[in-house]
Amino acid sequence: MVLVDASHEKLLTAPLGLPRLFAGFVIPENPIFAGDSKYPSAYRAIATSTKYLHTVRREYSAMGESWSQARGSEKSLGDRPLVVLLPTFRHELFPVARRLQADLASRSTEGKLMLVENSGHHTQHDRPEVVIDAVRQVVEAVRHKTTVV
Repeated sequence: MVLVDASHEKLLTAPLGLPRLFAGFVIPENPIFAGDSKYPSAYRAIATSTKYLHTVRREYSAMGESWSQARGSEKSLGDRPLVVLLPTFRHELFPVARRLQADLASRSTEGKLMLVENSGHHTQHDRPEVVIDAVRQVVEAVRHKTTVV
């Protein structure tokens, strides 16, 4: 399993808690919409399309149920190979995010936390090679019954 900039259930405990602080950090400086954006114009077009925005609205409307399921779920992943990718964004909340992501990685005896330099919230676009490599590591660990490198 590969988690890319995953949410931790402790971030989902109160609408005015850490999610609100993160929203203030993420939204105003969203690199997708910056004039000098490194994201392709096609990606920006998709991210602002009506279909995409409706999908986001549906996801947000189901968040309460999803958060309840996450808080009540089993915390152990056993010995499943797990890589948790955390972008190294520069923000005062990074130590909190790092601690929570390390907790996610520790839920498997075969889990590891990988910090992804030069990446933000859209790690799959900022550093696709890191995501691909993490998936390959997990696939290889499963195939050969070894640990994630």
